Amino acid sequence: MLYENNKKYLIVSGDSFTDKNMRSAAYPDMDTSWPKWPELLGKKLNMEVINLAYSGSGNEYIFSTLQDCVMDIPKERIGLVVAAWSQAQRRDFQTGYKNGTRSWGQERVDSCGDLIYFTRRSLRYFLAFQHMCERYNLPYFQTQMIDLYKDYIDGLAPTEREVVIEGKDLFKDGMTYPGDKKRDEEELIQLILSYENKIDTSKFIGWPITRTLGGWPVNRGVIGWSVEQEAPYVIDEHDNHPNAAGQELIAEYFYDWLG
Repeated sequence: MLYENNKKYLIVSGDSFTDKNMRSAAYPDMDTSWPKWPELLGKKLNMEVINLAYSGSGNEYIFSTLQDCVMDIPKERIGLVVAAWSQAQRRDFQTGYKNGTRSWGQERVDSCGDLIYFTRRSLRYFLAFQHMCERYNLPYFQTQMIDLYKDYIDGLAPTEREVVIEGKDLFKDGMTYPGDKKRDEEELIQLILSYENKIDTSKFIGWPITRTLGGWPVNRGVIGWSVEQEAPYVIDEHDNHPNAAGQELIAEYFYDWLG
């Protein structure tokens, strides 16, 4: 039961960088059961953790699962809510039932819309998440765990599984960006800037989320900007998901940021 003790709850949602059950797509037999940052942070804060993150998820899943959970729990029992956002181009959807509840599915790239729409959609989720937490006076923060749109606009690379197991080339076998990169990058910058006076940037770690404006995602700003910097904190050069030390590093950073 969720209410079995007197601790407050740390509620988190995200994708594979946050998923407590994350498995390496490159190394499916690897034991990746090390504690993930929400569980580590919850221990530091003496909070019970509700980790809703699921590998491959996009921002609709992240917002929706946080909203559903917040609506179901007495607000006085909530100690902190964290949105660990993912890539804009991902698509989430619900279909069918699993274990009595509606199950979620994901697509790596949404087949409907373009990057401007995908990014605006994510910004709407960011603002809606903020408004929900403010409405119920809940402590919260949000952050971009991986780049919101950079990987997609640069030409989405093959997955770790495709490279390691299927033998695809990291550079030659990537997707080609379907739009006008220069024009769209300029529009994306203006779009993000238009949210500058809407988002509470003091509670958005890494804002303004794009490197062009000096922002950063956690996998770069906390773990490392180069292969050499990130090496001690990720699985390896083929799988840049945080290893045990990387998860500790993220949890410590968030704990220090919370003050």
